[in-house]
Amino acid sequence: MHLNFIAKHRPGESLSCLLIRQAEGVFLSPGELLSRLGSKCNPSTELLALLRANKCSLAAIWPLSDLKQSATYQQVAESRQYKQWINYNTLGVCYRCAEAGFVPESHDFSIMPACTKHSLKLSKECSACSRPYSVNRYHLTHCRCGEPIRSIKASEAEIEEAHYVEKLLHGGDFDSLNAYKELRSITRRFAANNIELSPYIDYINGQPEPLAEHISIAAQQLTHISLRALSAPFACAASEIVKLYAPRLLSSLHRPKNGVKGVSTPIDFRLDQTEFRYTLGLKPQTAAAIESRFFNLTSRVGRPSASFTYQTLARFFEPLLPETDKTTCHSVSLADLSASQKLTIDALIERVLTGGITLHSYDDTRPLSQIRVVNDMKSNNDAPKGYMTLSSVVAQLDSYEEAVRGARDAGLLPATHQRSCNNRYLFAENDVEDFHKKYALIGELARETQYQPMRLSDRLRELGVIPVAGPFEGNSPVSIFRRSDINDADLKGALKITNYATNSGRKPKSTSRFDSETWATGQEVAAELDIPLAQLHRITRHDLLVKGVPRVRGSQRRYYYRRDSVETTKDFLNKAVDINDLSKQLNTNRKKLISRYLYLLKAEPIKVGSKSLVPEKDANTLLSHYRNYLDAQAAATYLSTTRHQIGNWKKASRITPIPPDDDNYIRSPQLFRLSDITRLKQTLIEESKAPAGPSVANV
Repeated sequence: MHLNFIAKHRPGESLSCLLIRQAEGVFLSPGELLSRLGSKCNPSTELLALLRANKCSLAAIWPLSDLKQSATYQQVAESRQYKQWINYNTLGVCYRCAEAGFVPESHDFSIMPACTKHSLKLSKECSACSRPYSVNRYHLTHCRCGEPIRSIKASEAEIEEAHYVEKLLHGGDFDSLNAYKELRSITRRFAANNIELSPYIDYINGQPEPLAEHISIAAQQLTHISLRALSAPFACAASEIVKLYAPRLLSSLHRPKNGVKGVSTPIDFRLDQTEFRYTLGLKPQTAAAIESRFFNLTSRVGRPSASFTYQTLARFFEPLLPETDKTTCHSVSLADLSASQKLTIDALIERVLTGGITLHSYDDTRPLSQIRVVNDMKSNNDAPKGYMTLSSVVAQLDSYEEAVRGARDAGLLPATHQRSCNNRYLFAENDVEDFHKKYALIGELARETQYQPMRLSDRLRELGVIPVAGPFEGNSPVSIFRRSDINDADLKGALKITNYATNSGRKPKSTSRFDSETWATGQEVAAELDIPLAQLHRITRHDLLVKGVPRVRGSQRRYYYRRDSVETTKDFLNKAVDINDLSKQLNTNRKKLISRYLYLLKAEPIKVGSKSLVPEKDANTLLSHYRNYLDAQAAATYLSTTRHQIGNWKKASRITPIPPDDDNYIRSPQLFRLSDITRLKQTLIEESKAPAGPSVANV
């Protein structure tokens, strides 16, 4: 299609405005224009393809050299979540900008609430047909149905929000923008739509307390669920910034003593399965058991899809939230009770709900394992008063036995070894409390921040927070950090680190993967030695190649080979002797040669390709051994007789095989020294020359 009009892209102009102006200039809609150009896609798909520099029909109109995209568009195009920022089927429109024929690129973003230039709220749908404004319309100023676009004046809060969003867009700070968008989405669950902008900005900047106060007020009627459930959407958010400050927000949440009037219960409040499991704060197996026991949910493979409404959560948590603490009686946590009674947490919770165990108190900012009940059960661990067994410490710290043993072996958690009691270890309760106050296991930090343990540990190391014990710092198999170091660390700065080293040995992306001057991969070694890759283990088995595991970060290969050993191996193989050539030289059977090699030198030929090679030193040893030690067949050939006669001479003690204590002895076949065979031959020659004695007839 030949176009008489080509719209020129202006700096800062949105792509949707450019496409509509181009279609309007040739008296077509964007969809009709694309159809004439031979495209089978809708305008929204074509614009996204143009945005990401993919193959599209619009590239014929505006080549990439003519279309100068801003840094904002480029960063969106490079991100994987570009579709959540821009949706050309639901655009916000300012009619003043549309009348001027110039729509800024910030209006293409769905998060933009208002026009900062004209202080008008962006219109999202038509007042006549109630359809959202899409890019596929005939005019900038009209809906596809023909109704003119109208906009209303934006409030001061919307204008302030628009300026903040535009600032983040132009600055390319999509991490903060994503955090702000998700915070807005989370607060809608609490029906807290009237929160000002400043609490969100404070949260993103590391001060979640103002937003926590608003959440506490908005959720004042959510008294039947735990505070940990209220913070679960923040702790399980997709934005790393939101997750980072969720623990501090949880510690700042509270239930107002004096209720605020006019606040209705947000019946839309709900948690997904990941958020619910964070609320429980238990191990995945225990959480799955609770879902199955109390909610009739079976664990599914893949992404969690279950949803828990406020009413469902209230029925579960209301019996667990007592009004006052029973401080007059002795209490114990469910974790300790689980370890002492050998019962699971879900079974104990069922007893609490059915009245089988008396509830004492529950700090609803902590996991369910820390629910305290009246201790009227006899302990099964038989530990002295004031001491805890290993299983009790594991339950108390909500960790694993390997982690507790690591803390013990590193000297961070004192223990008493009782050899007379099945070699068990006892831990003083005061020592366990002091350890919990002073140190934090990486598993605990990972559950609270909803990060993978290894990933969190790697970023903390890159930030300079080194664990006091860990896989590379001591005897502990897991990383253990000081709580003071965690509190003083700039965790937000750690989130922005993209190239960082890992515990597994992977270096940052900006550095070389490994020392290529010292180490070589298996493919490189096989190509240099001219042998199949699958046969490298045959050479390695003979200690020819030095195989090792250097600190290669992020590599899927298991082993590497030192280059100096490759050169040595190459020279070694060049000097090695083929077993077939050696057998011809010795005039012996190949199988017998290999058998003697195996018995004598406790080795076997090296199979490289189709050849069987013997090292040069071993070949010389075999040559010398074959010359100096003969088997029965070789001895018979040497004496010009038969093997049967060799056996007769051996029985007559005229020839003796080498004894087992000789260094050259092999079990099979029997060998004779060449010197003994030569001496026997000389004796036989002398006997043949001696005169014969008188015959029997003459006598």
